[in-house]
Amino acid sequence: MMFIMDGYRELEEESGVITKSLRQIGLLMFEFIGEPQLLEVHVYSTEEFAGTIVESEGVLCLIES
Repeated sequence: MMFIMDGYRELEEESGVITKSLRQIGLLMFEFIGEPQLLEVHVYSTEEFAGTIVESEGVLCLIES
């Protein structure tokens, strides 16, 4: 449940939009060559959101389907 709460916060901070329903749809684990740190990325989906999407330096991808 903690990752979902982090997802709501990150979505608003990084994109300027809010939602009432996030669904975790994936977990990506990867590392860069020569770097010992394993990176973990949680992937979420939502069908409804409010606000205006703003450009961010954060790593967040919004895909409309």
